[in-house]
Amino acid sequence: METLQAPLATGSDQSPYQPIDSDAGEIRLVELLPGEYDDPISLSLRTVKLGWWVTDEDDSDSDKDDEDKTYEGDIDKDELNWEESDGWYTYMPRFNREVEYEALSYAWGTTISPHKALVDKFELSITESLDHGLRRLRFGDRPRTLWIDALCINQRDIEERSHQVQHMAAIYRSAENVLIWLGEWPNPAACSHPEDCQALLLSLLQEVGRGRRPPQVPNHIRDHCGEIMEFPWFRRLWVIQELALARRDPIVLIGSMSTSWSDLSETVIMIALSSGSRFPDGCQLDDKSDSYSPVSAMAHIRSRSGSHRSLYWCLIASQSAMSTDPRDKVYGLLGLCDSQLAEAMVVDYSKSLRQILAEATVVSILEESAFPYLNEGTRPTGGFDRTHWTNSSWVLDFTYIPTDVLLESVPNSELDMEERNERQGSIRLSMDYQTLYAHGRYIGTICETQNSSWSWGSDDTGFRDQTTNTEIYDFYHNILRPRDISPRTLLQLLRRRRIDDEDLDHFVSLLLGSRDGFRLNFTLNIYCDEFENAISAENLGHFGGRDIIVTEEGHIGVSFHRDCRLVHKGAILVCLFGTEVPFILAPIPGTELHEMINIAYVPGYGDRMLDRYDPSSHRATWIDFATEGGKEYAIV
Repeated sequence: METLQAPLATGSDQSPYQPIDSDAGEIRLVELLPGEYDDPISLSLRTVKLGWWVTDEDDSDSDKDDEDKTYEGDIDKDELNWEESDGWYTYMPRFNREVEYEALSYAWGTTISPHKALVDKFELSITESLDHGLRRLRFGDRPRTLWIDALCINQRDIEERSHQVQHMAAIYRSAENVLIWLGEWPNPAACSHPEDCQALLLSLLQEVGRGRRPPQVPNHIRDHCGEIMEFPWFRRLWVIQELALARRDPIVLIGSMSTSWSDLSETVIMIALSSGSRFPDGCQLDDKSDSYSPVSAMAHIRSRSGSHRSLYWCLIASQSAMSTDPRDKVYGLLGLCDSQLAEAMVVDYSKSLRQILAEATVVSILEESAFPYLNEGTRPTGGFDRTHWTNSSWVLDFTYIPTDVLLESVPNSELDMEERNERQGSIRLSMDYQTLYAHGRYIGTICETQNSSWSWGSDDTGFRDQTTNTEIYDFYHNILRPRDISPRTLLQLLRRRRIDDEDLDHFVSLLLGSRDGFRLNFTLNIYCDEFENAISAENLGHFGGRDIIVTEEGHIGVSFHRDCRLVHKGAILVCLFGTEVPFILAPIPGTELHEMINIAYVPGYGDRMLDRYDPSSHRATWIDFATEGGKEYAIV
């Protein structure tokens, strides 16, 4: 999480923080003492027990149907959630009714306020953003109980910070309200009547909240909405779970103005739509030219509060969010996702970023099998290059995901207990986080490679289809035919779809004819059957800049991703991660280790998953390669 090394006025050896028992569910709350806006900020910390976890393993005599049984702190059975996991129940208190507080969600910022906050007689430096927020939140006649990460967690204590982050999901779920502090009214100097504009905007928000859609929004108010969407809060990663986990509609504060999250999000989305901005069902997550898109992504994530959210789905959904500590790109989402597979990840800031990404990669594989490797946005860094900063060919870099990855194209598999157990036994991670062990199905060893220039298009000489025709003809006669690889196999590679006998006969007659007479008809329609020998130009476009591969066993294929390491002879094709998608692995001489080089399209292997136009392919039955006798491969 974000950290602030707050200097203490009386020396670094003194602190307002006393040790707390995080394992027992203890957290700190802060009392914001009353005062006027310009008064110094005074606060007091206190320790409370937010909740605790009692399992049937801890209490063998517990009875799920016993309505009279009470628990520590006089929380009765009606205030407990029952969650079943792997065959046993866990008591999950919704909240300790003796503890009432509001949780603050805000962007820390980097500018330190000139005014220090007095915390139990200790002066602490706080950011300007928090200083302004506390002044707006403070009551004039009574204290206000809050949870604020910068103050309630001892940011200097790494161990405490790691433990407290694990409680953040429960903290925001249990809060009476989640308060979103965006900042002071933006750019008031540029507005001649800021108070009138605030009143007009608040009226608009209320109208939208009542289900009314005003026929026209003044351009000046549209501009103010755009300015609001530029607040750093909308780009901060931690606020995603803070927003999504709130049990009530969060309260949004901008200067002295307050509104609900639902009213604000609906209003800005309405304005974006009426302005002609791209906003397809909240799935277009970010557009550098569209400042409204982050709020759409957040609204979409919050709308799934009662639905399944896998870690991989959350990582993609938060792609435009930023964090000061890159490890929080994963840690900041663990409380949001409800994948039992992600529960094995424990927040620990003593771990390196690479270790955390390795763990997140394993969870993503278990959730979505090979799909994270098929996604251009999440493939391994440096094009599967082990010399990249991760020192790994298989680790997925979730710290940067291109913002053009559409959430609607991302799987979000919800697995039952049997599926989870089956998958968890299929792959393992070495203790040093360097090596991934996975059982696979061997397909073949690569004996020939050719970097393809097969393409279509136009230049000064017209269409280049004849060059491609000649290259395909030569590829068959020089490489495939001597190895008794059939024309059907080549046509399957070119077409990537069902082949009719009539199509094949015509293709064979051309292929066995003269070199100059070999000409294929090209069409941009991938599903076109108009020409019996039509080859999809879109398919041929997939070949440009990729490696054509041939195996000793008679398979032919093409590397899936561009801009990756070249495939060399001796590499092997192996189906991994419970799917028939072939991965290209390069043996490391003198060892039992392999490097992941790329993924391959080989006709007959993983066709539906490799076809990005088939949404039903995102969820496939996990194949237990170990049971069928597959070798375990060690990948570094």
